Amino acid sequence: GYNQYNVTATDLASNNQTSNNRSFTIDMTPPELASASAIAVRQIEVVFDEDLIGEDLTVGDFQVISNETEIGIESVSEENGEVILNLLSDLTSQTPTIIINPSISQSIKDVAGNEQTQTNSKVASDKIAPTIEAGSSPSKNRVEFTQNATVSDGVGGAGIAGYEWSVVSTPDNETAIVVFGTPNTEDTTVSANIDGEYKIRLTTMDNAGNIVSDDVIFEWGSPSRRRVIVDNTGMDNSGNSDTTTSDSTSNSNSGTTGGSSNTNDGSGTSDETPIIEETPVQEPVVTPPAPSIDDGKVLGVKVVLLDELIAKLKFGDRGDEVNDLQNELQRLGFFPANFKTTKYYGSITASAVAKYLASKGCAKVKAIDDLIAITKFGTRNENVKLLQTELSKINYFLARQITGYFGPITKASVVKYQAECK
Repeated sequence: GYNQYNVTATDLASNNQTSNNRSFTIDMTPPELASASAIAVRQIEVVFDEDLIGEDLTVGDFQVISNETEIGIESVSEENGEVILNLLSDLTSQTPTIIINPSISQSIKDVAGNEQTQTNSKVASDKIAPTIEAGSSPSKNRVEFTQNATVSDGVGGAGIAGYEWSVVSTPDNETAIVVFGTPNTEDTTVSANIDGEYKIRLTTMDNAGNIVSDDVIFEWGSPSRRRVIVDNTGMDNSGNSDTTTSDSTSNSNSGTTGGSSNTNDGSGTSDETPIIEETPVQEPVVTPPAPSIDDGKVLGVKVVLLDELIAKLKFGDRGDEVNDLQNELQRLGFFPANFKTTKYYGSITASAVAKYLASKGCAKVKAIDDLIAITKFGTRNENVKLLQTELSKINYFLARQITGYFGPITKASVVKYQAECK
């Protein structure tokens, strides 16, 4: 336990001097098995309640039982009380039983030299995320298609609890719309309303609470209308001359073999007017100088405005106020200094806002706590919609749409909020 002492000295003239209190701890308790987790099909993490003498550990100190069959251990490593067991074969259950059996090798000791002599066990929790593949990247000429994904929770897993398709990016964040036929299933039909490149995401969660996602990009519309950014020098964003690309077009100076010809005569013009990308583009700029003391006074005033803007704006918004938000975040060092501010509230802005809020510390919101208490995973209703809306206000729910469905994305947002906001 915890102890204190001091020293009092007296000289021959009876003068006394007492030292400050000094503390020390007497540890006579052997290390205890605190928890165990399956973190991969051939790896178990075992946690003790205190640091061990890691070099003394051997494979004989542990047993792993999966579906009543013992799995051999190849090696053992330890750091800060966490022990990793590397297995010789795959687990047949993602919740195996871990047994410590110090009577075999008598080498489980803490740094104080206390030796664990009792056999005990723990059932490992499932920390193995499902495997996920959102599917191939198709190009569709304005025809609804089926996106076939592949999801598995592996042998002996807890099973898949739910799926959720969402939109990550579109060619135009104001007008582009993606329609999922069945957004809460493994496979879904997909369609869009304007030509261009889209990125969509499939997120899934297993019954043990492990969440994983995968993105896929698809091209919607005629291949001959793929977007090329062209500057005033007649060169596109890849350094090619001012021509619009097409799967069926050949650029040459002497004819074609099939398809049509799109020849550049050197004048910097082409047969077809290029389509300019309207999606906000972050451009590098010169890093601004560090603020002076006077600037700091101005920033102290601006922080109030910044908090008001954060409360008012949300992901996907556009306008001058978004630009003001980005400028203030950049001056405070949360928005990348080498990026040009825009009038679009995208993922970079959301990340900057989250960093700023984290620096201030996140406080619990009663309305959010109340909504969490009355909603649950897999449900769709107005309370879930309200929960998503409130979480989006403090940048914990960053999906492009408020769906009212409590899926893996909402679950991850709630878990992050509960972990960070005290």
